[in-house]
Amino acid sequence: MKWEKIITIEQEYKESLARLSQIFESDPDSAEGMEAEFLVTLIENNRRKSTLLPYLNLFRP
Repeated sequence: MKWEKIITIEQEYKESLARLSQIFESDPDSAEGMEAEFLVTLIENNRRKSTLLPYLNLFRP
């Protein structure tokens, strides 16, 4: 799977976790190591948004 955008659905989240578990211990300077760093960023971003969204909806009329 190409990681060209943010994670928006649960299936993408599961796929990104599965891929990260495969390449987690790769050399940081390799293509897989860079992909792992990118996936960590995408996953963290998704977790922050999914944690904040329920609270943000409370403030909408």
